[in-house]
Amino acid sequence: MKLAEKLGCSLILLGSLLPNLAGQDSIPLPKLRACAEFEPALGTLITYPTNLPLETLAVELAEDDLLYVLVDHTKNKAKAFFGLMAVGVNMRNVKFIMAPTADIYTRDFGAPQAFLGSSRHGYVDPIFWDYAYQAGNGGRVFAPGPGAFLNDDVTPAAVAAHLGVEHVEFPAHLVGGNIDFDGLGKAFCTQVLVDENEHWGIAETRFRALMKRYLGVGDLIVVPNFEVFGIQHVDCVLKVLDEETLLITRVPATHPSFLFHEAVALAAAAAKTAYGRPYVIHRVDTPVFRGGVRGETANYANSLILNGKVLVPMFDLPMADANALDVYRQAMPGYEVLGFHYVQGIPLIKSWASFDALHCRTHQVFDPEMVLIKHPRVRSAAAGSSQIKIQALIKDYGGAGLLDAETKVFWRKAGDSQWHQADFQPGQHPDEYVAFLPGQPAGTGVEYYLQATTADQRQEHRPPLAPQGYFSFPVQ
Repeated sequence: MKLAEKLGCSLILLGSLLPNLAGQDSIPLPKLRACAEFEPALGTLITYPTNLPLETLAVELAEDDLLYVLVDHTKNKAKAFFGLMAVGVNMRNVKFIMAPTADIYTRDFGAPQAFLGSSRHGYVDPIFWDYAYQAGNGGRVFAPGPGAFLNDDVTPAAVAAHLGVEHVEFPAHLVGGNIDFDGLGKAFCTQVLVDENEHWGIAETRFRALMKRYLGVGDLIVVPNFEVFGIQHVDCVLKVLDEETLLITRVPATHPSFLFHEAVALAAAAAKTAYGRPYVIHRVDTPVFRGGVRGETANYANSLILNGKVLVPMFDLPMADANALDVYRQAMPGYEVLGFHYVQGIPLIKSWASFDALHCRTHQVFDPEMVLIKHPRVRSAAAGSSQIKIQALIKDYGGAGLLDAETKVFWRKAGDSQWHQADFQPGQHPDEYVAFLPGQPAGTGVEYYLQATTADQRQEHRPPLAPQGYFSFPVQ
């Protein structure tokens, strides 16, 4: 039996199990940086009319967070209000934004959000004309010119105005489904994004320079295309779960895109995190759900991370669906992982696709005043050490300031019920904090989580739902 099968198809690449000292745990927080999907958000942006299971997904999105709904005129706003209310959405958490959008794909036209230095925050709005298509092995790019999506292209400006944040034009093509940021200066995309910009006269060196200048991305990790032919959006093959953890899909070995998917996994395994360590990579099996052995595969990577929740598309494949949720739970302790089925029409058809699912039709709206915690998880600790170092970058973008007495690490030995506390101390960089746990004997398991509290009583944990969920590591 292969190792991947022994692990329930969630493969953690061995390179990721190197000791903590394989990289560096002390790095500065960039002043200019794009928001990562796992950072604190106000809520989610969708359109109405939409192509989402409102009675389940929209209800969940508005349960604990805001649901921003794009409508193109007053009549649709009324339809949206009564339509959402009819399925049980918490209307107190719904905010309508008037914009001329004509499409459901808020991910693709929604534009990245970024901290632009100092206390500035805003949307960095790229060109969105249409979708570019390319073969798995590269070659010619098929990229229509401006026309079909002109209304969607101006929508980010309306969203920025509604939120009262800045709007900055980004003079290149950067479709939202084909970029995934870590929030520390790295991002993933597929080859078609670089080639699309080349097609429109923006050389790769120029594109990379623009990513650095406008979004703080100094390391754009370009992985191979993965579809035999298609739009090749990275959010259908790879997902950044945190600063050092990736989820990558694995199609059946008989599928024509199998080797393309494995090439993505190999490229990701060769990449390094912002802390200089290999990524921890979890693989999720994605069997065919329609179209025969060469047909569409279950798009489990196309999930939405929203604060303490992970919302995953389901494909009516009982064993595969359950395994996908288990892979997310293993990779993301301290999150609530939820699955969402979606069928519609007569006859009923599965309305998620291999190239388009839950993530494509939603977009986080990040909190400009977030309490941010960036943390390289402890992967193991050496027996005999007197101390175990915990490092974090913590920033209160709201400006109230952190309460030292309430910003700390909670830890315990595996099997114990009582949590102990370790205070954070300032590190060598601004916004850097360091705490030390007492050393432990070999064979001990340690569980821990991080907490940050501000003077205006906002509180953030890492992982988000701690102490119900927590990080853990062995002492060896």
